[in-house]
Amino acid sequence: MDGGVGSIGVDLSSGMLGYAVDRLPVMRADAEHLPFAGDSLPAVVSVMAHSC
Repeated sequence: MDGGVGSIGVDLSSGMLGYAVDRLPVMRADAEHLPFAGDSLPAVVSVMAHSC
């Protein structure tokens, strides 16, 4: 990211990322272990999270 405000869609499912890829940048990753430095994100928003 360039230091500005932006969004990145993150999901383990490549199928679910397929729904978002035309709207925002996406990456396949585990939301419990995001591939970003610990202090590099000012906020994280979870939408439609499911747990067992």
